[in-house]
Amino acid sequence: MNMPGNEKYITTSTKFVSAATAGNGVFPIGTVVFPKNGAAVATNKKRITHVPTCVDLNTMGVTPRIKIDEQYLYLWFQLLDLDSISLVSAIPQISAKTMGAQVIMLPPLDLQKQFAAFVRQSDKSKLLASNLMRLNNRNH
Repeated sequence: MNMPGNEKYITTSTKFVSAATAGNGVFPIGTVVFPKNGAAVATNKKRITHVPTCVDLNTMGVTPRIKIDEQYLYLWFQLLDLDSISLVSAIPQISAKTMGAQVIMLPPLDLQKQFAAFVRQSDKSKLLASNLMRLNNRNH
């Protein structure tokens, strides 16, 4: 999750395992993964898998069982403060039961896709504005 290039999508790693070693512990493409144990919960990092991904035991993934736009699901997760749903103990942790109790508002799939497209365009505009500001600052 912390590698350069994995800021939103899990696309690469420095560690790989065989399918036999991973067994059923592989998240399919489109799964939202996030920390579930320890101080990392407070970082609120969420990523979408863009390749089949095996993660460590301190990480949890949500793979939709129904048709949902992966960008919409990711954006819903961006609104969820992981720390606020972690169990209060010496080590913060999120249980499958707690995560399963979360309610995701699901508009029709076409509206999910429209919303996701709007956010993608907004992200592009923010990136362009940021790049223009950096360029402008370099020229002054």
